[in-house]
Amino acid sequence: MNFLYTEYHYSLYCAGSVIFYYGYFVTNTLLYAFNRKYRLLSNEKQMYVVSNLLKAIFLCITTPLAGYILYDTMYLRNWNNPLIKNLGVLYAIPDTVSLLLVKKMDITTKIHHIIVMLYSN
Repeated sequence: MNFLYTEYHYSLYCAGSVIFYYGYFVTNTLLYAFNRKYRLLSNEKQMYVVSNLLKAIFLCITTPLAGYILYDTMYLRNWNNPLIKNLGVLYAIPDTVSLLLVKKMDITTKIHHIIVMLYSN
């Protein structure tokens, strides 16, 4: 995972967003094929389910990295700024993609996603 230590934050953001974007359609296809209750939902609710499912999985995957960064900075006093910045970029990717694909979203959620997106870059 050496790419997390690089200064190429925008490249990580763009590549991660594209991958995450296509992940929506793969997840949607899998859920549609294997879950009867999912098929009964409207398209808006399906995208909402996919969004929350993918974000939860993504946050679970990045939690160990966040724990490592927390330990490294607080206990070892090693401030690896590129790694910290890239974790912020990773956190912003699901919010950015959900802004594009989830049509019905509360205004407060939209504001949160926009602020996360702006501050991460």
